[in-house]
Amino acid sequence: MSAARAVQRTSGIDPVALLGVVGLRSDDVYFSATELGRHLGQTAREVNQRLAELGLQQRVGATWSPTHEGRQHAVVLDVGKQHGDGAPVTQLRWRVSVLVLLGPDDLLATDDERKTGT
Repeated sequence: MSAARAVQRTSGIDPVALLGVVGLRSDDVYFSATELGRHLGQTAREVNQRLAELGLQQRVGATWSPTHEGRQHAVVLDVGKQHGDGAPVTQLRWRVSVLVLLGPDDLLATDDERKTGT
């Protein structure tokens, strides 16, 4: 929440609203790598790689898991499904605060700038 407020205060842009979320507190909103990628003009794979490069997540078997540094920006949610063995299906989701770490320039870029990388 504080990161979203800081971005809004310094740039005049509300990152939560940019992601299409209205009427919720940003500390209650979590985004998948796919959702972050849509906003940033990147694939989920690219977002996951960048999060790993920043030391915020790591691969544990076939899934991503937050690192110690990433836990303040992440939550692992039960998605209400079960694996064949009955174990709950969970998904790593990210708070809006991670957008600042992914690159503040991305918050201000237009769709054309994101596509061309300029």
